[in-house]
Amino acid sequence: MLSMALKESQIQSLASIYSSRLKGQRLSKIVQYDSDVFSFGLSSSGRLNFVLNSGDPYVYLSSSPMDVVSLSTSFSMLLRKEVSNAVIERVFCVNEDRVLGFELKAVDSIFREITLYLIAELIPTKANLILLDESKKVIGALRTNLITDPRPIFRGVQYEPP
Repeated sequence: MLSMALKESQIQSLASIYSSRLKGQRLSKIVQYDSDVFSFGLSSSGRLNFVLNSGDPYVYLSSSPMDVVSLSTSFSMLLRKEVSNAVIERVFCVNEDRVLGFELKAVDSIFREITLYLIAELIPTKANLILLDESKKVIGALRTNLITDPRPIFRGVQYEPP
């Protein structure tokens, strides 16, 4: 388990390792444990975990099953609706920064195969988890802001990496 703030140089190797280990894995049983802790079940019986606290954000894989009741926030419900049963196609580094992208293949409400992107911004004081559609427009985010902010993040706006 990686439990320290990630440096930019570590993200490239982490993306490469996760891409090879997670390619083809199906996401399920999405749990939000705390305001900034998310866990996704993997078809290989492991879990993909995101800890997005402002001081020490990180992502890690675990093998322990989680039988905890999930928080029911609008973002966690959106993730369950859009990402449950999605398959991880690849994991990549965004702009050579402390941002990991997960390219997902999912099926929409009319049974079409679509591409979604789950973006984990692992930058201390600015950690976020953002779900994007095929054209990289924001579907939802853990932390949203306003159009007047330098980098707006809310539903429908084009995603701009930090």
